[in-house]
Amino acid sequence: MVSNNEHSEEAGMNREDDGVAGLGMHSLPEARLEGMRREYFERMTDIGTASAAARWIADLLPPWLTWLREPEMKPQDLDDEVQLMLVTGFNISLAVRDAIIMTVVADESQWDEGVISRFAAHPHDKDVAQSMSTMLTAAFEEPESDERRCVRVTELLHTISGRLPAECTRQLRAVMAYLKWWRGDESALYDALGVLEEDERVTLAAIVAAAVTRHVYPAHACGAETEDAPTADT
Repeated sequence: MVSNNEHSEEAGMNREDDGVAGLGMHSLPEARLEGMRREYFERMTDIGTASAAARWIADLLPPWLTWLREPEMKPQDLDDEVQLMLVTGFNISLAVRDAIIMTVVADESQWDEGVISRFAAHPHDKDVAQSMSTMLTAAFEEPESDERRCVRVTELLHTISGRLPAECTRQLRAVMAYLKWWRGDESALYDALGVLEEDERVTLAAIVAAAVTRHVYPAHACGAETEDAPTADT
């Protein structure tokens, strides 16, 4: 999963989605998404990559964790602005993307906001990289996992993808495929291949496709053949 590269291409999924329509949800404003993108890059220019990521994750984490920790909250309960912040963070910084993934798959007793912020801001630091690797491996080998949390986040990412044009959500859908794979859902392969058809450079999707093809899943997934937890280098 985890990549230390800071930039990725933006992309996505068809906005015409029955599930989103069924929720009565409108499309997310593309102009605001572009504005956030400019804002993030301006911060990188002004204060540097690490500080920009730290500031972004500091603004994103409180509302994100509030939603994540409340099992009754639905996708539509997460504010549109926060949904756009997720998309922007995923598209620009793979470290931000991976930090958010860790809030979903890792036991919360193993991290706090400070730990997640360091994952996002300083992914190249040796101690940070080692901490993330250790935490991910532990989660990968754990015989039980919070499946409901993964399902909720998968549904959220699917909903957001349906609210934006295809060119904005490749990273979002790669994470969705990853979380499906994490639960042992073989349909992750379909999602991953769909992303790769659009952009073969989305390494997380390639990792998911390879893992499903080899029938390698986390220990808590039914019938898993556990090896090392997959990691991305680009």
